[in-house]
Amino acid sequence: MNNLSDINEITLLIGQWADKTFPQSTEATILSHLKDEVNRELIESCNNDEIADAIMILMHLAHKRKIDLNAEIIDKFNINLKRTWNSELNIQGFLFTY
Repeated sequence: MNNLSDINEITLLIGQWADKTFPQSTEATILSHLKDEVNRELIESCNNDEIADAIMILMHLAHKRKIDLNAEIIDKFNINLKRTWNSELNIQGFLFTY
């Protein structure tokens, strides 16, 4: 691990730790953990460390799927840049139109 400012390096580090710590984990158990974390911890406290926990759980899932997060985030951000976003809020967040 030479460059911990690189999201893929951080994902590898977290993914390897999580696989060792939770060897029985599957995509389904990781998503269940994320749902619990968001519902119980993040919504109630919205502390920075809870945000970090949720991101690390997603990184564990990305590690399991062998996702290149650098590329996926850039690709998805470019898609979002091309969308027209409505400023009205609903329960899911900002509405968008294509």
